[in-house]
This record gives sequence, C-alpha cells and structure tokens, in this order.
Amino acid sequence: MQDLDVRSLVIVSDLLKSLRTALAHSKSDDTSDEIRWTTLFLDMWENLANTCRESGLPVTASGLERVAKSLESESRFNTMKQIDGVSAAYFDELTGLHALRLPTPSLGALTASAPMGEAIALRFPEMSTDLSEAAKCLSFGLGTACVFHLMRAMERAVQLLGRKLRVALDVRSATWGQITARVDHALKALPNKTTAQRRKRDELAALSAHLNAVRLAWRNNVMHPKETYTAEEAEAIFRQVRLFLDDLRVKL
Repeated sequence: MQDLDVRSLVIVSDLLKSLRTALAHSKSDDTSDEIRWTTLFLDMWENLANTCRESGLPVTASGLERVAKSLESESRFNTMKQIDGVSAAYFDELTGLHALRLPTPSLGALTASAPMGEAIALRFPEMSTDLSEAAKCLSFGLGTACVFHLMRAMERAVQLLGRKLRVALDVRSATWGQITARVDHALKALPNKTTAQRRKRDELAALSAHLNAVRLAWRNNVMHPKETYTAEEAEAIFRQVRLFLDDLRVKL
C-alpha cells in the first residue's frame, strides 16, 4: 500500500498545461505570462518530480527534468515538444495506477502514527509498528491480517504482564485458558493483609478482567488467530486490545 499525494499529481497536469499555453501565446513585446509560468515551473519541478517517482510515475518525473533543462537552453518550440511528450507520458502512467477511496475515519487510521492513542504509543514503542499495521488492515476490512498484528502486540503485552506478576506465561504454546488461569493464580498469591496490598491486588484483578475480555473477543482457544476473522470481529478485538493496553500501561 502506498499513499498518493493526489494534490501534487493534479498540479503536475495544471502546471504543464499552463506553461505550454503561456509559451504558445507569448509575444515578443509581452512575455509576462511566459516569465511567470516559467519561474513557477522551475521553482516546483523538483518537488513534483520526487512526488511522481514516489507515486509510480518515473517517466513523468524524468520528463519534468527535461522540460526544466529545455526552458533554460532551448527554443519555445522545442520546449513545447518536451511538454507534449511528458504530458502524454503522465496520462499513460496515470491510467496504470489504481486507487481506493476510503471514508474519513478509515483514512485517519491509515495516517495515524498512534492509532490506539499517544499514551499507549509512548509506553509501548516496541508495539507501534504492529498496532499501526493492525489499524491499516482494519481500514481495508482485512480482519485476519489485523488480528495477526494484534497477536504480535499481545504476545509482548502478556509477557510484560507476566513479569509484573513474576510468573512465566508461554504465549507461543499455551492456550488462552492456561494463560488467564496462571494470571488468576498469581493474583490470588499476592499478599492482601494491608490496605495498600489489597488495593494493588484489586487493580491487577481489573487488568486480568481486561485480558479476559480480549480472550473472549479473540474467539480462538490459542493466542494465534483462527483461520479467518471478519472486519467486525477484528474491530471488536482491536477495541479490547486497546482497553487492555491502556490499563496495562498504567499498572506497569
């Protein structure tokens, strides 16, 4: 998946068209339009060429460079021929691109650096890539892929919880039932004689409840994703994982 700078791609077309028109209608006693569009093109072509390369339009990018050189050393006629060539290449390459239109909320998930919130991103930077990819997959309705990335994040999160409780949690082979049972056993073993000790145990018990909510949303016996997940199932898991991670960051 690649983000396209659509605004810049539109500018390429408009700039080439306006520059050619200015060159074609330029008169020896009035070159103001030609000067204005030539100056604007020379100021913008490098950034536009970079955008074209990043967007999969390499021939257009090279053509913009040829037009820039032509403006500085060749006749108007030759420059217009260069513009015609790059314009044709632009539309040929553009027809080879395929774009997907997403609703605004989905677009926000695609561009967000912290789809589960800044607090979670700052506390768990090692999960940032998987959480970001999970949000992107969810935006495209790729439920199974979304859960796969959430699984990778949850493996790290459960290990952090295990260290907090001083209990080994085998996220690779243990079932959800075994994991939650070991967490609950570790919670019951915590001291609870003083008010502070009871408060700490109650706080961690709430964290265990969030973990159990993830288990129920997971709809699979083990932490690895089942064969397929619908977008709705993945959204429910995404929501529960976010609640669990938000609670975990506070309790660690």
